[in-house]
Amino acid sequence: MKILRQIDDDYRLSVDWLWQKHENENIVEVFDAPDKTYACFGIFLVDRLKLSEKKILDTIHDSLTQEFKYWNENYPWSELSNFKLRFEELPDSTPYLYGYKCTQDNTIEQNAVIVGILHKIAQGFGPEVFVKICDTDGDFILAGCNETVPEEFNYPIANNRLWLHDGKFKLIPTYFYPDRGLTWSECIEFLGKAHYKLITDEKLMKEIDNKYINSFPQERLDDLQLLKVKIGDERCLEILKDNPAALNFIVKQFHTNDVEVPNISKYNGKGEECTFLVSKVSLDLLSLYMDSRSLKEDKENIESYSGEIISLMLKKLLEDKTLSVQEVDNVNTNSVERYKNTTFSNFNFKDRSLLDTIKLKEDMVPDQESFNKVLEFLSKSGTPQENRKQNVNSHSSLDARNPDVEAKDFFKSENIDIDDDDFFEFFLKDGLKLPQEKIDELQHFNSDSATLDENSVENDKFLDAFADVVDNNDIDEGIMNAINESMKWLSVEGMEGAPFDHLKRYMDENGK
Repeated sequence: MKILRQIDDDYRLSVDWLWQKHENENIVEVFDAPDKTYACFGIFLVDRLKLSEKKILDTIHDSLTQEFKYWNENYPWSELSNFKLRFEELPDSTPYLYGYKCTQDNTIEQNAVIVGILHKIAQGFGPEVFVKICDTDGDFILAGCNETVPEEFNYPIANNRLWLHDGKFKLIPTYFYPDRGLTWSECIEFLGKAHYKLITDEKLMKEIDNKYINSFPQERLDDLQLLKVKIGDERCLEILKDNPAALNFIVKQFHTNDVEVPNISKYNGKGEECTFLVSKVSLDLLSLYMDSRSLKEDKENIESYSGEIISLMLKKLLEDKTLSVQEVDNVNTNSVERYKNTTFSNFNFKDRSLLDTIKLKEDMVPDQESFNKVLEFLSKSGTPQENRKQNVNSHSSLDARNPDVEAKDFFKSENIDIDDDDFFEFFLKDGLKLPQEKIDELQHFNSDSATLDENSVENDKFLDAFADVVDNNDIDEGIMNAINESMKWLSVEGMEGAPFDHLKRYMDENGK
């Protein structure tokens, strides 16, 4: 049996990423930050009386290993790296299981899958077991439910306070070290001495349940569709049949990579039809790629063309060492078959034709043409890896502001970041279609007021000048809506200072 392995499958994520840091703590060095997003979790055995034996963690480890193996082989993850799970100890000798999984390029959806898996397994853990879940960007659960988080738990007070215990998400109350988040040792102290005082805010917990628990696995599986392709290359056919869940990763590469023009005539109509489970996002990408290469004109052979470009991309990934093939004895792969989980076999997945029209999410895209212009510009602002290293310490687990969550999720799923000066120039030049002399004038106001208080006279001059420009120019409403949505997301990501604060202030005050 041929198993595909990703080049960074052996990456070892530090346990430091399990804890949100505070200003007075030593933060994780920027140069140690992973190039990709990882979801991580810790399963802690906290028993002050030492009545519980460590074999409890052994049992949990075995259950999780089976469950993760099942999902690894059936769910089309955006990255091929497997779940990692290992035993660790805190400096005070508290034992725990540390696990992580790369969720790059589909973070929101796949983080939700991991939360669902852990919640399901945690139901039978017992009262002395506590689970902490986050990712390398922070506490994504609270960040995703920020509109219902109680005010007293605003960032950074909420840091490290959310735990999964006895099948429910609970918070360490704010009277315990008020006005700031907690350290790992403070968390363990509270859980060991007073876990019965953990609180469950009804409104917040209802949203967490609706977003992560009640919808699992139905909503997560609804995001997947069946794609039928015809593969003529025998080696690629063998590899893909042994690694059906890998197709999602291969298709994802069409976003940044190209392949040669496919030649299906060499197979003389021969080949084997195969069906793969792929995410809707990746199928949309494959469909758009085939449109761009005019590969849908011959509708009768669309399965052969799609199968051939997938084979060409697989060969390319093997040639450049992004992927490698590992020979594995079939006898060692039968454990999942014996594992009694029917999540995928019992679900009625929908078929997807590459000729189907792509449906856009209208609630997130007020004007698609205008949004495309914004996205085209934003995508040039830097690679996800560069942006991650620049912003690794600016991402908060929870922001005190009240952003448009849908806009944030859309831009984050696209791995888009933006520099404030570039955004300011684009806002004026490409969005508002201003002549260069007007841009220079506004930039002059901005640079003069950059170091002054927000309510200063100079800032008022800047806003007055900007208002005159908007009022005296015919501004496309779609452009304004698109830029406004992106500004909301930027405020969630922590952008601040001139010129961003001035622009956002104007948009807020004038209902733009």
